[in-house]
Amino acid sequence: MARIPNDELDRLKREVALVRLVESSGIELKQHGKDYLGLCPFHDDKEPSLVISPDKNLWHCLDACNEGGDVIQWVMKRQGVSFRHAVELLKDGDAALSVPATPVKRNTTAKHSTSLAANPDDQKQLTVVIDYKSRGAGLSRKPGSGSSRTDRTQPLIFWPSAKLPPANTMPSAKWCR
Repeated sequence: MARIPNDELDRLKREVALVRLVESSGIELKQHGKDYLGLCPFHDDKEPSLVISPDKNLWHCLDACNEGGDVIQWVMKRQGVSFRHAVELLKDGDAALSVPATPVKRNTTAKHSTSLAANPDDQKQLTVVIDYKSRGAGLSRKPGSGSSRTDRTQPLIFWPSAKLPPANTMPSAKWCR
């Protein structure tokens, strides 16, 4: 694949009006001084955070997504296409630019904070699951690794049951090497 010449990229960035491109994709822009403001389509936006500078032909979101760029990056992000495809769309003046190929997906599920603190009931259930899985895989717990799991400071260590020492012995330092 041939490289896209820099002068062609510069021409596209200069000649394609970003304000018109953004408005053609259904985003209402309002002039604010020299710049234009609108709702960013890439996240759930309640107040205008998308800033477009027509002098520089650049855009930037000042809110959650903190994305930005030129006309090529706009088409890439809005259409979900590669750099090369975005350049081809802009060169062709394709009418498909007005409507994204696939709608921008937004997360509709509420984010819940996860508690990293260990819950004793969860720990007990985890021990039961690990014991069950280790029996099925032919693995056993290392002696002294807290098989009763009353001492939660010791990590669970597993090894193949063929290498286990006798059940009532503890491995010596020489044996562990």
